[in-house]
Amino acid sequence: MDYPFGNRTTGNYSQIIDSIANTTGASGQFSKVYSETMKNIASQLKEMRSDHELFVKKFEATFAAYFLKACFAESNNELPETSEWKCFFSNTDARPWQIVLLGVNAHINIDFWQALTDNFSEKEIRQNKKQLLACRYSVAKVYSPLFDTMIAESRYLNFINAFTKGFARTLGEKIMFKWRRRAINLAILFYHEPEKFKKRWKIIKKKKAKNDKLILRKNFLRSSYEKH
Repeated sequence: MDYPFGNRTTGNYSQIIDSIANTTGASGQFSKVYSETMKNIASQLKEMRSDHELFVKKFEATFAAYFLKACFAESNNELPETSEWKCFFSNTDARPWQIVLLGVNAHINIDFWQALTDNFSEKEIRQNKKQLLACRYSVAKVYSPLFDTMIAESRYLNFINAFTKGFARTLGEKIMFKWRRRAINLAILFYHEPEKFKKRWKIIKKKKAKNDKLILRKNFLRSSYEKH
């Protein structure tokens, strides 16, 4: 992919996302959460072996570039109608947590595997899969406050979370972990079984589109948790 934001370094992209977080609109809302996630991951990386740390840093920089490229295209009225980010930018009247979930849906289900195959071989992805998935703890720290906002807006979710002793909160974190793991497996499939990859990729894109519609539904909080 093309990189319109200068050198492809983690620090560079972190600074750009931090600056966007201070703006209004969908990009600003998502960047606030994204910025905190990147900071948590950066802290977690200090505990990793140097080669694993380098892998995750390189991935995070490329991964962030996909979001920033979409922002750049949108700000210049150049985002294609077919872009998987179109739904995210088009629903400006959605609640902040809905905007964040739309961003997470596009970024993980669409961009994640591509950021991996842009940089790494199948062997490298397999060797670092465990460390990449371990970043779930950094993601979960940011997800928790988002969940608090969602639960405050839903008596149903509040009841379910209390009744199941916090299972609803845990389920949300598991869903995001499932998406990340699926994206890593898709990247491996891209090299390992190209034909199977094409079929799986079509299915995931359809699921992403369904997720967008579900997130924007008024009864999302009820229907999404009943579904799982």
